[in-house]
Amino acid sequence: MNMAFINFNKRWAGVKTWTVDYGRELVKLGHNVIMIIRKGTGHRDIYESAGFTVYEIRAGMKYNPSTIYKLSKILIKNDIDISVVNISKDLNIGATASKLSGIPVIHRVGLINDVKNRFEDRALHKTIIDAVIVPSYFLKAELADIKWFNTSKINVIPNSKIADNYPISERRSDGKIFGITSRLDASKGHDLLIEAFEKVKREIPDAQLYIAGTGKREGLIRERIRELGLEDSVKLYGFIKDVPAFLAELDVYVLTSLEESFGNTVLEAMFAALPIVSFETGGVPEVLGGTGILVPAGDTDALAEKMILAARDPELRMEKGTAARKRAEEVYDLKKNTCKLIKLIEEVISSR
Repeated sequence: MNMAFINFNKRWAGVKTWTVDYGRELVKLGHNVIMIIRKGTGHRDIYESAGFTVYEIRAGMKYNPSTIYKLSKILIKNDIDISVVNISKDLNIGATASKLSGIPVIHRVGLINDVKNRFEDRALHKTIIDAVIVPSYFLKAELADIKWFNTSKINVIPNSKIADNYPISERRSDGKIFGITSRLDASKGHDLLIEAFEKVKREIPDAQLYIAGTGKREGLIRERIRELGLEDSVKLYGFIKDVPAFLAELDVYVLTSLEESFGNTVLEAMFAALPIVSFETGGVPEVLGGTGILVPAGDTDALAEKMILAARDPELRMEKGTAARKRAEEVYDLKKNTCKLIKLIEEVISSR
C-alpha cells in the first residue's frame, strides 16, 4: 500500500514519535510511506532515516487553495491509498486535499483538544474522516462524551515500541539518578518535579536529576533550578535522538505531566525496565497497568516521598522495572500493533 502521513505541527511531540515508529515498521513490511510536513520544521532527517519519502510544503492559511492543490498533486503522483492526519491544520488542508483526490482519511487523535466542538470539525468528521485512531481507551472515553462525535469510528491503536531497541542495562545499586524525557511545556510539570527533587536532595544529598527535552519554558526551568540552588544536581540535555541510551543512565523514571492521553515517554521507560514514579493523570494509569508508583497529580510531597522510597529500595526498583518491561512487551509490541493498523487501513479502503 501507499500511505501518506500529514503533519504540519512545528514542534516535536508524541504524534510524530507515533508516526515514525509505525511508519518505519510499515516500510519494513514493504509498504510505501510518504511524509508531508511544514517547510522548515527541521525534522526531515528523522523521517528519511525511517525510510519515508519526505515532502516539505508551506501550509499557509486555513483551507489555503494553493496548498491544497499542491498537496493533492503529491498524493495523486504517489498513488496514495490512505492519508493519516493529526492536528487542525492537517485536517483542513490535508483531509480536504485527500478528499478531493478520492483518498480515504484517518484522523489520528492524540489529545482531546485535537477535536474542537465547532462547525468546522463537526463537518470534516461527518463528510471526510473515515476512521479515527486514538492511543488509549482513556481518550476513547473522552471522545465518547462529545455528543456529536461518531464513536463507531474510533479505534484504539496505542503507541508501541520494539523491545530489542531498549536493551536492559545493569542499574547501579544506589538508585540516585532520576530522569524525565518530555518537551519543556507547562503541562509536563517540570517545575513541580524540580520542587519535589529539592525535597529529595534533603534526604539524598548526592541525588541527580536528568531532564531531556526542549521547549519554550527552558529559561523558566533554568531559573527555578538556580533559585533552589540545584545547578550542580540537575542537568538539562535538550533534544535527544537516542532515547534508549539516555534511559539507560537512569535509576528511576519520574513523570510529572498534569495531562496525558497516553504517555509515550512512560512507555519508553517501561521498555527500558525502569521503575516509574508518576502523577496519576489521564491515560498514564492505563498504560502502566499497575506496574508504576502513582501519586496524586500536583502533590510534590507525595512525589518526593515515593522518589525517595524507590531510590532506597533496590528490590522495589527491580520488581517495578521488571513488571513494567513485561507489560510493555505484552501490550505495546510494535510489530503486533502494526498488524492492527494495517487491518484497519485495509477495512477503511475496502469500505469505500
